[in-house]
Amino acid sequence: VLEMPQNLIYADKLRKEFLERITKPQEVDQLAKDISDNERNAGEYQGRVVLEMIQNMDDQGNGKQITGLIKIEGSNLIVCNEGIPFSEDGIKSVHMSGLSSKDAEENIGNKGLGFRSLLNFSDKIQIFSGDFAVEFSEKTAQEEFEKVKNDPQVIKSINYRTKRHKETYIPMLLTPKNIDYAPERKSNGKYNIDGHEYD
Repeated sequence: VLEMPQNLIYADKLRKEFLERITKPQEVDQLAKDISDNERNAGEYQGRVVLEMIQNMDDQGNGKQITGLIKIEGSNLIVCNEGIPFSEDGIKSVHMSGLSSKDAEENIGNKGLGFRSLLNFSDKIQIFSGDFAVEFSEKTAQEEFEKVKNDPQVIKSINYRTKRHKETYIPMLLTPKNIDYAPERKSNGKYNIDGHEYD
């Protein structure tokens, strides 16, 4: 039996583990905690999107000068660079705050939180980098919430939030899913954007 390459199932694996974690019987209202962490982190980076994306580019250069691109195309913000492609640790650090794979002594950002500045105006974020094609979306998060909202452990979190007059939901960065590669992807694994190749 042939196994699927890890990069093609990694995001789905992270999503499954998250759903298992919030439905596991425990004293902690895990989903309520995850929502609070998400809201706090997103709020801290309000209005810092461009700066955070530039810092991420600089970090991915690994000390070398690299070419990057930030542009608005229709309703989409496109960010590219030719630095180090995403790894499993990189995808995981976007998925779970505070798990950055960056070296604290060598990088401007090292907590994996700057990426969350995108949450202030996005309902879908896609990462095409190296061997990874991953999407985080409000749609997927809502679909997953509908599947687990009647679970006893999730109901505990709903009750906790309701008492505080707050909505219960699943933050979209916690429900990554694998998607098809972008059409700009070339046979060498790089992406051709505006006539330049990016990782």
